[in-house]
Amino acid sequence: MGLVDHLRIHFGEDGGDAAAWSFDDAGFGIVTYDDQPVRGAITYLTMGLSRHVLEQRSGKSICQELLMSVRADQKEISPERSLASLAHDFLERHSPIPDGQVIGWQGGVFPGSRFTAVFCTSARYFPESFAHVDCDPPIVFVWLIPITESEATYCRSHGASAFEDLLVAQDPDLLDLDRPELTIPCSD
Repeated sequence: MGLVDHLRIHFGEDGGDAAAWSFDDAGFGIVTYDDQPVRGAITYLTMGLSRHVLEQRSGKSICQELLMSVRADQKEISPERSLASLAHDFLERHSPIPDGQVIGWQGGVFPGSRFTAVFCTSARYFPESFAHVDCDPPIVFVWLIPITESEATYCRSHGASAFEDLLVAQDPDLLDLDRPELTIPCSD
Protein backbone atom coordinates (compact mmCIF):
# COMPACT_ATOMS: atom_id res chain seq x y z
CA MET A 1 0.00 0.00 0.00
CA GLY A 2 1.27 3.47 -0.82
CA LEU A 3 1.18 6.69 1.17
CA VAL A 4 -1.90 8.15 -0.53
CA ASP A 5 -3.94 4.97 0.00
CA HIS A 6 -2.80 4.83 3.63
CA LEU A 7 -3.99 8.40 4.21
CA ARG A 8 -7.33 7.69 2.49
CA ILE A 9 -7.93 4.74 4.79
CA HIS A 10 -7.23 6.82 7.90
CA PHE A 11 -8.52 10.26 6.89
CA GLY A 12 -11.14 9.55 4.23
CA GLU A 13 -11.40 9.60 0.46
CA ASP A 14 -11.07 13.32 -0.18
CA GLY A 15 -9.03 14.42 2.81
CA GLY A 16 -11.82 16.72 3.97
CA ASP A 17 -10.96 20.38 3.48
CA ALA A 18 -7.28 19.64 2.99
CA ALA A 19 -5.37 22.82 2.28
CA ALA A 20 -2.09 22.37 0.48
CA TRP A 21 1.21 24.19 0.28
CA SER A 22 3.62 23.11 -2.41
CA PHE A 23 7.39 23.42 -2.29
CA ASP A 24 8.11 22.17 -5.80
CA ASP A 25 11.78 23.15 -5.63
CA ALA A 26 12.21 20.75 -2.70
CA GLY A 27 9.82 18.08 -3.97
CA PHE A 28 7.32 18.07 -1.12
CA GLY A 29 4.13 19.67 0.01
CA ILE A 30 2.05 20.05 3.14
CA VAL A 31 -1.59 19.05 3.44
CA THR A 32 -4.00 19.55 6.31
CA TYR A 33 -6.66 17.29 7.70
CA ASP A 34 -9.44 18.75 9.81
CA ASP A 35 -10.62 16.88 12.91
CA GLN A 36 -7.51 14.72 13.02
CA PRO A 37 -6.49 13.09 15.28
CA VAL A 38 -9.52 14.30 17.25
CA ARG A 39 -12.50 16.57 16.61
CA GLY A 40 -11.46 20.20 16.89
CA ALA A 41 -7.86 19.61 15.81
CA ILE A 42 -5.98 20.09 12.56
CA THR A 43 -3.11 17.92 11.41
CA TYR A 44 -0.44 19.31 9.09
CA LEU A 45 1.37 16.57 7.20
CA THR A 46 4.26 16.58 4.74
CA MET A 47 3.80 14.73 1.47
CA GLY A 48 6.85 13.81 -0.56
CA LEU A 49 9.62 13.53 2.01
CA SER A 50 9.12 9.78 1.88
CA ARG A 51 10.52 9.74 -1.67
CA HIS A 52 13.90 10.04 0.05
CA VAL A 53 15.22 6.72 1.29
CA LEU A 54 17.25 7.18 4.48
CA GLU A 55 19.62 4.83 6.23
CA GLN A 56 19.21 4.26 9.96
CA ARG A 57 22.14 3.57 12.29
CA SER A 58 21.14 -0.10 12.15
CA GLY A 59 21.75 -0.04 8.40
CA LYS A 60 18.06 -0.55 7.59
CA SER A 61 16.39 1.79 5.13
CA ILE A 62 13.42 3.93 6.12
CA CYS A 63 11.34 6.79 4.77
CA GLN A 64 9.66 9.44 6.92
CA GLU A 65 6.88 12.02 6.71
CA LEU A 66 6.51 14.71 9.37
CA LEU A 67 3.34 15.86 11.07
CA MET A 68 2.24 18.48 13.54
CA SER A 69 -1.23 18.70 15.11
CA VAL A 70 -2.83 21.67 16.87
CA ARG A 71 -6.23 22.76 18.12
CA ALA A 72 -8.20 24.26 15.20
CA ASP A 73 -8.74 27.52 17.05
CA GLN A 74 -4.95 27.99 17.19
CA LYS A 75 -4.20 27.61 13.48
CA GLU A 76 -3.46 31.35 13.15
CA ILE A 77 0.06 30.59 14.37
CA SER A 78 0.65 28.96 10.96
CA PRO A 79 2.07 25.55 11.90
CA GLU A 80 2.64 24.87 8.21
CA ARG A 81 5.50 27.39 8.23
CA SER A 82 7.29 25.64 11.07
CA LEU A 83 6.69 22.26 9.48
CA ALA A 84 8.01 23.50 6.12
CA SER A 85 11.13 24.90 7.79
CA LEU A 86 11.90 21.62 9.51
CA ALA A 87 11.14 19.63 6.35
CA HIS A 88 13.66 21.70 4.39
CA ASP A 89 16.28 21.08 7.12
CA PHE A 90 15.39 17.38 7.06
CA LEU A 91 16.06 17.22 3.32
CA GLU A 92 19.39 19.03 3.68
CA ARG A 93 20.59 16.60 6.38
CA HIS A 94 19.21 13.57 4.55
CA SER A 95 19.20 11.43 7.68
CA PRO A 96 16.23 10.00 9.59
CA ILE A 97 14.90 11.69 12.70
CA PRO A 98 15.20 9.17 15.54
CA ASP A 99 12.34 8.59 17.95
CA GLY A 100 12.80 10.74 21.03
CA GLN A 101 15.01 13.39 19.42
CA VAL A 102 14.68 16.99 20.58
CA ILE A 103 15.21 19.59 17.88
CA GLY A 104 15.86 23.12 19.12
CA TRP A 105 14.36 26.05 17.28
CA GLN A 106 16.13 29.39 16.95
CA GLY A 107 13.58 32.11 17.79
CA GLY A 108 10.86 29.67 18.86
CA VAL A 109 8.81 27.04 17.06
CA PHE A 110 6.13 29.66 16.33
CA PRO A 111 6.70 33.42 16.28
CA GLY A 112 6.32 34.78 19.81
CA SER A 113 5.63 31.37 21.37
CA ARG A 114 7.21 29.88 24.48
CA PHE A 115 7.92 26.65 22.60
CA THR A 116 11.61 26.54 21.72
CA ALA A 117 11.93 22.94 20.49
CA VAL A 118 10.02 19.96 19.18
CA PHE A 119 10.00 16.46 20.61
CA CYS A 120 9.98 13.89 17.80
CA THR A 121 7.99 10.75 18.44
CA SER A 122 5.54 8.29 16.93
CA ALA A 123 2.06 9.48 16.02
CA ARG A 124 0.57 8.10 19.22
CA TYR A 125 -2.57 10.26 19.23
CA PHE A 126 -3.56 8.46 16.03
CA PRO A 127 -4.71 4.83 15.73
CA GLU A 128 -1.81 2.40 16.01
CA SER A 129 -2.38 1.30 12.41
CA PHE A 130 -1.55 4.86 11.25
CA ALA A 131 2.02 4.88 12.64
CA HIS A 132 3.65 3.54 9.48
CA VAL A 133 2.96 2.48 5.92
CA ASP A 134 3.93 -1.11 5.14
CA CYS A 135 5.99 -0.82 2.00
CA ASP A 136 9.63 -1.28 1.09
CA PRO A 137 11.20 0.63 2.71
CA PRO A 138 8.53 1.43 5.31
CA ILE A 139 7.25 4.98 5.71
CA VAL A 140 7.15 6.15 9.33
CA PHE A 141 5.26 9.23 10.52
CA VAL A 142 7.17 11.48 12.92
CA TRP A 143 4.98 13.58 15.19
CA LEU A 144 6.57 16.91 16.12
CA ILE A 145 5.38 18.04 19.56
CA PRO A 146 6.20 21.65 20.49
CA ILE A 147 7.93 21.79 23.89
CA THR A 148 9.33 24.50 26.14
CA GLU A 149 12.97 25.12 26.99
CA SER A 150 12.72 23.45 30.41
CA GLU A 151 10.93 20.43 28.88
CA ALA A 152 13.64 20.18 26.21
CA THR A 153 16.39 20.46 28.83
CA TYR A 154 14.76 17.71 30.92
CA CYS A 155 14.42 15.44 27.88
CA ARG A 156 18.03 15.99 26.83
CA SER A 157 19.41 15.40 30.34
CA HIS A 158 17.14 12.52 31.45
CA GLY A 159 16.35 10.88 28.11
CA ALA A 160 13.28 10.43 25.95
CA SER A 161 11.92 7.60 28.07
CA ALA A 162 11.90 9.74 31.24
CA PHE A 163 10.27 12.59 29.30
CA GLU A 164 7.60 10.25 27.95
CA ASP A 165 6.97 9.05 31.52
CA LEU A 166 6.27 12.70 32.44
CA LEU A 167 3.87 13.00 29.52
CA VAL A 168 2.01 9.86 30.63
CA ALA A 169 1.90 10.92 34.31
CA GLN A 170 0.77 14.50 33.66
CA ASP A 171 -1.31 13.80 30.52
CA PRO A 172 -1.19 17.29 28.95
CA ASP A 173 -3.24 18.13 25.87
CA LEU A 174 -0.33 18.08 23.42
CA LEU A 175 -2.50 19.65 20.72
CA ASP A 176 -3.13 22.75 22.84
CA LEU A 177 -0.52 25.45 22.36
CA ASP A 178 -1.80 27.15 25.52
CA ARG A 179 -1.19 24.04 27.62
CA PRO A 180 0.57 24.45 30.94
CA GLU A 181 4.24 23.58 30.99
CA LEU A 182 5.00 20.14 32.40
CA THR A 183 6.00 20.09 36.05
CA ILE A 184 9.65 19.11 35.90
CA PRO A 185 10.92 17.05 38.86
CA CYS A 186 13.72 18.61 40.88
CA SER A 187 17.13 17.05 40.29
CA ASP A 188 18.96 15.69 43.31
